[in-house]
Amino acid sequence: MNYNELWRQLTQIYDEGEAKAIARMTYEERFGLTLSDIYLGKDTQLSADSQAELEEIAKRLLHGEPIQYVMGHADFCGRVFLVNEHVLIPRPETEELCQWITSQGDCPSVRLLDIGTGSGCIAITLAAEIPQAQVTAWDISADALEVARDNARRNNVHVTFEQVDALNISHLSPLTSEYD
Repeated sequence: MNYNELWRQLTQIYDEGEAKAIARMTYEERFGLTLSDIYLGKDTQLSADSQAELEEIAKRLLHGEPIQYVMGHADFCGRVFLVNEHVLIPRPETEELCQWITSQGDCPSVRLLDIGTGSGCIAITLAAEIPQAQVTAWDISADALEVARDNARRNNVHVTFEQVDALNISHLSPLTSEYD
């Protein structure tokens, strides 16, 4: 399969522009091929192993799996965050929220709580951008918290992650806590 075959297959579920963007991202991120490389035909020179990987990627994409899950990461506020089926994919609108929060000026002491942290992108971004802040992030999902903790380590920031059911906090006691 080459670039043209991939994006044409993807038009079954995406419009042409998005299909081309997803195909381009796949070739760039998984196989290190730029658009120039594709124009030069290097997309037809993938090894058998790479072709098999490309077929698997195409299958996942054609089943409607988001490209970020297939690639295993998403960009957010200039940082790379691991993502998988246990967390939502960070959204540009959420980037705007983080930018708005960080633009509010310097606070000598601030405590922030991110409820439903998922990948941790909000909590981690704010912890990195507002180093004096004490940032806590809650999620009910242990799997999501594992992703968030890994993202905090990868981005070298401290966030307190707690497994909490935010809809049942009458006792305000987290199910478990871990401090990174």
